[in-house]
Amino acid sequence: MPRYYPGSVISIRDATAPDITAIEAVRRASWRAAYAGLIGQAHLDRATTGPFDPPRVPASRRTVVAVEGDDATVVGYSSFGPERAVHALALTPAAVAGELPRYTDAGSAGQVGEVYAIYLDPACWSRGAGRALMDAAVAWLAAAGYERAVLWVLADNARARRFYEIAGWRPDGTDNRLASLGGVTETRYTRPLALPPAGGLARGRAGCRRLTGRAVRWPVRPRAGAAGPGARRAAEGRPPSA
Repeated sequence: MPRYYPGSVISIRDATAPDITAIEAVRRASWRAAYAGLIGQAHLDRATTGPFDPPRVPASRRTVVAVEGDDATVVGYSSFGPERAVHALALTPAAVAGELPRYTDAGSAGQVGEVYAIYLDPACWSRGAGRALMDAAVAWLAAAGYERAVLWVLADNARARRFYEIAGWRPDGTDNRLASLGGVTETRYTRPLALPPAGGLARGRAGCRRLTGRAVRWPVRPRAGAAGPGARRAAEGRPPSA
């Protein structure tokens, strides 16, 4: 069921197969706005242009979307699940079409979860939707039994780092060089997990630009309990968080 925020037209709901094109449009728009000047233009162009092939998405990955307005336009999304192994990261949907990365031992054991991505239509930045998506991700990971969560952010992305630190995340001193994006560095943030109070998700505000696209099939299976302690996980890929 969607969560609605008083005085707002933003809501958070599980992603469904018809959302995939709008989710990809959000990702591309967010990458162009957030990573301009941080990632080399040639690498950025390659990651945000060209044909789109829907990725294979395992049952262990949960995706939620932020929707706005009476027509429920997708303006952002968050995905999360077990922690993945850094050395096997894939950075774009096309990159995960072949061999997929593995989970860490702590991820496979249901001890450490990961927020893989939070992306918003740039017109929705600083309106509360990002906080709502983050709250949804943290609440789900905590309810699934994870003790701690991690996420990765470009080291030079000061705006994103402020957002995460306000939400209670802290850098743990671990860095990773992304050779396929020109050698930029991402740094890992972590936080303990605890369930938020009922109704504690942040509010969003209206006024976001619409992103549209032709719906295609996407094997999103956002069911409760798909990734928790002792569950058997499949592997997956991710872009760097922002």
